[in-house]
Amino acid sequence: MLVSASNSWRNSIVPSCLVSKARRELGLFLCQLRSGPKNVTQILEATGMGQANVSKHLKILTQAGIVSRQPKGVSVYYQIADPMCFELCEMVCRQLVSRLQQQARQLEPLAAIHPGQPS
Repeated sequence: MLVSASNSWRNSIVPSCLVSKARRELGLFLCQLRSGPKNVTQILEATGMGQANVSKHLKILTQAGIVSRQPKGVSVYYQIADPMCFELCEMVCRQLVSRLQQQARQLEPLAAIHPGQPS
């Protein structure tokens, strides 16, 4: 049952979660928090997202208990509240790599038809 539920989650939820560019960028940001807490300026620089968008996502992630916030002086630092988040990030990354490799294999016949084209 666990394998079935895992496959269902992977096949339906993961792709829909990654449709949004903002969610993909935020996912990368969450993985970057592995090195420790970051303030909003660092998050903005790491993701390339706008401040309003980052603030909205941080609020949602904080309310969900995924991210915690720690005021320090005039800044607020955010960090992962639940380390299981990193396991999810790794699972999603492995799934993306697998899908991209599969797509690359499917495109190989086209490369044979159009040799010399940039890959």
